[in-house]
Amino acid sequence: MALPELDNLLRIGKLKAEPPAASELAGLLHSGIVRLADAQRVLDDAHRKRNIAEYEGDIEVDAALLEALLRVTAELATRVRALLAG
Repeated sequence: MALPELDNLLRIGKLKAEPPAASELAGLLHSGIVRLADAQRVLDDAHRKRNIAEYEGDIEVDAALLEALLRVTAELATRVRALLAG
């Protein structure tokens, strides 16, 4: 649900604004750290395989790695756009 829609629900009394719980924030931080580690692993694995393909001529297409690489790069692009938007 978009932020304006949530604001409307707050305004008409269907939702109540409350501060985030410390445990929720800790959980989100932990999730972010795990995702970052996973993204680094995917990017490192892709880089290693690219090097093997370039320097040793061994080209093996790994569909799961390609899918993970596309997912990670899309997430990175989304986050960079959000940072640039301010």
